Amino acid sequence: MSHAALTRRLLAAAAALALTFTWLAAREPLPHHAASDLYTHLSVARHLIQGDGFVNDMVYPLSLSFPFAAHVPQPLVHRPPGYPLLMTLPVAFAGGDPARAEAMAGHLSLLFLALIAWCGAAHAVGRGRGDVVLPWLAVLLVNPLLQMTVGWAQVEIPTALLLLWLWTRLRAAAQGSAGTPAARAAAANG
Repeated sequence: MSHAALTRRLLAAAAALALTFTWLAAREPLPHHAASDLYTHLSVARHLIQGDGFVNDMVYPLSLSFPFAAHVPQPLVHRPPGYPLLMTLPVAFAGGDPARAEAMAGHLSLLFLALIAWCGAAHAVGRGRGDVVLPWLAVLLVNPLLQMTVGWAQVEIPTALLLLWLWTRLRAAAQGSAGTPAARAAAANG
């Protein structure tokens, strides 16, 4: 790895750490509301770990009118399965303690936010646009929707990370080697 590439990665990591520490210092934790989607995901994760499959203990009254869901646990038919699979990590590490699993899900969500900051900063710095890193971090920091989705460990955070990562990969592939800072500098010096 070249010195310049290492420097870019370190700058992106520093940006992600700065956002994370600022987030922790500036944000009060949001209490989860009783009907939070997180509880469904954690319930499904617990059942997955127990070997019960994609079922959950959250009862949705309308689903009780269907024979396949007229019992508890109900089959998971109203949400995609990816996030409950991811939530098996905090549930497994919580050792059966639901409050600890909920807290660990919040920490995982904050990690995803740090990765979003890193991914955006790394892309910007890699394209020679270090000037947009601070505005990028500011947008992430003051966004009230992010406070809710990170604070409640909602599925939108890992989804946003995946979409940002795909967008940066597609953008880099579309620009090819002609879009790198070194290629632009060589073309400008002609």
